[in-house]
Amino acid sequence: MKSSFQTERLTAEGWHDAEFHAPSGGGLPELLSEMLTPDVMAPLPADWHGAYSVERAREWIEARDAETLVLLVTVTRTQASVGLVLLHESRDDGDGDSVLRLGYLIRQSEWGQGYATEVARGVVDWARRRGHARILAGVAADNVASVSVLEKAGFQPERGSTEPAGELAYQIVL
Repeated sequence: MKSSFQTERLTAEGWHDAEFHAPSGGGLPELLSEMLTPDVMAPLPADWHGAYSVERAREWIEARDAETLVLLVTVTRTQASVGLVLLHESRDDGDGDSVLRLGYLIRQSEWGQGYATEVARGVVDWARRRGHARILAGVAADNVASVSVLEKAGFQPERGSTEPAGELAYQIVL
């Protein structure tokens, strides 16, 4: 599933295809070793927690490539990297419709700029154009900022969710 989309300020495209400027001047593993800080990774799966060396970032890239589509989010005007979008498509919705599972993270230095909400809305528009039936997103119950992002993008709490304890499921039907 190759894809990309643009919003008013941002471009999201496959992380191996994206043109970006890593603060260190290095490639994608160097960029991610700087972006994936413990605070950024804290609300994400436990095995993703901790500090990221360039080598751990390489391993993380390989693991994500094997399971999902990852888009690098950059500021269109400057090509500065500000985050990632993780998308996993499935057809296990019971009725055969295409369901998209959404994950995202924003570089800590860019928190509070509205990028997460802009990205979530961009994903909704992109998924709608591609004919997906709905988008699911899991969020830690205590992650008030991410809950707010999802709600601003039109997501609603999913009833009968099977998310692990302490997590909430949000969805948007397209």
